[in-house]
Amino acid sequence: MGSGSLCDAASAACVTKGAVSCLSPTSYVSPVGQYGQKPTSFNSIDNISMAPNLAACQHALIYDMILAGYKNAVIARTANCRASSVRRIRANIRCYGSTKAPLNGVRRRRLLSPPMLTALLDRLAVKPNMYREEMVEFLEKEFETTIPASNIGRSLRSARWTRKTARRVAKGRNADLRDYYLYKLSFYRSYQLVYIDESGCDRRVGRRRYGWAPKGVTPVQIDRFHRDQRYQILPAYTQEGILHYDIFPGSTDSDRFEEFIEQLLHHCDRFYFISGVVRE
Repeated sequence: MGSGSLCDAASAACVTKGAVSCLSPTSYVSPVGQYGQKPTSFNSIDNISMAPNLAACQHALIYDMILAGYKNAVIARTANCRASSVRRIRANIRCYGSTKAPLNGVRRRRLLSPPMLTALLDRLAVKPNMYREEMVEFLEKEFETTIPASNIGRSLRSARWTRKTARRVAKGRNADLRDYYLYKLSFYRSYQLVYIDESGCDRRVGRRRYGWAPKGVTPVQIDRFHRDQRYQILPAYTQEGILHYDIFPGSTDSDRFEEFIEQLLHHCDRFYFISGVVRE
């Protein structure tokens, strides 16, 4: 039996369950040959011939022989491949710990480094209503580098931070006073209450409705509640309907509210069976 027959027999025997058979360079069959066309011995791309890719069993054989300490020429003859392939696989094992190098990313290069992204996320946790232009200024001030706003948006999305409607919380809220108010209110019936609603129409005061936060978490904005110039509407109503209302320009102050209450008391007489309890 000649050396060519031994090489073909070794190639045919290198078959594992679920793996591609190890074919020698001279016996490689291209996908075109599977459909009845003339087989080729090498891959052909734009009339440029190249050697076929090594099978998984060849990679495993080369990996074991490299760990065993064999030389490149011996490994190339045993695995039926080129010595340059063995050298490349040896370099991959030394650099990446595997016979194959990791895939190269095709997306844009990230200008936002991990420390910069961490600092930005910490800043957004304190001030979630920042605009992207303000994020650019913050990074330029802290790290002395200019990051495009589009790159910042992609980095935040990769960190699973999204922009959503912020929940505004009053700075002077007090949970104890709220519970005490609900306790006092529980002694009255709903038909005994006169409800006063304050509404109006004004121009935008510059409050930011959206903020950045991790996915699934609502951003919280600590803000001092204030009013701007507008037309106020003060209606007073009960379960039966509207008792009294007042419309005036400007904002509602204590004097204006006391005047409205005095006018409202004339509609809360004993015949209407209202106890005078007012809820705002």
